[in-house]
Amino acid sequence: MSSNPPTTTDGEVPQVPQDLHTAEEIAEVLKVDPKTVLNWAKAGVIPEAFRVGRTVRFSLEAVKASLNVNCAGEGRSVELAVLALKLVFGDDFPKLTDLDPGSITVDENAEIERLRAIHATALEDLKTPQERFAYAEGALEAAKILARGM
Repeated sequence: MSSNPPTTTDGEVPQVPQDLHTAEEIAEVLKVDPKTVLNWAKAGVIPEAFRVGRTVRFSLEAVKASLNVNCAGEGRSVELAVLALKLVFGDDFPKLTDLDPGSITVDENAEIERLRAIHATALEDLKTPQERFAYAEGALEAAKILARGM
């Protein structure tokens, strides 16, 4: 019996990372539902998955890198924006932040709540996951631009 090389979801033979994990394993690490991981892959939010036999697998490092908000030098306001978006989207918002919830001040909490309310209102008219994801990416880019201008 010959072994077929892993393929991407597009059917191409890629450079295969050594450290591959199932959607369930990735979901356990990120504390989300496995279906969320598969949806992120389908939407292009995380790197392409690899098929090993009938099982879809992901590189944990590549997934973490794609979900990580690069806040280096951009400040706490970007981290607060990520947290507000995470509150609106829940597990469907795939960005991670290193913000320690215990370090949030009363003023920052008020800012998070203000941003959450704005985002929740804006999302009412967006129906598809693609529209909602595009909105979130735009909101995050706006937060980065504002942080650089401050």
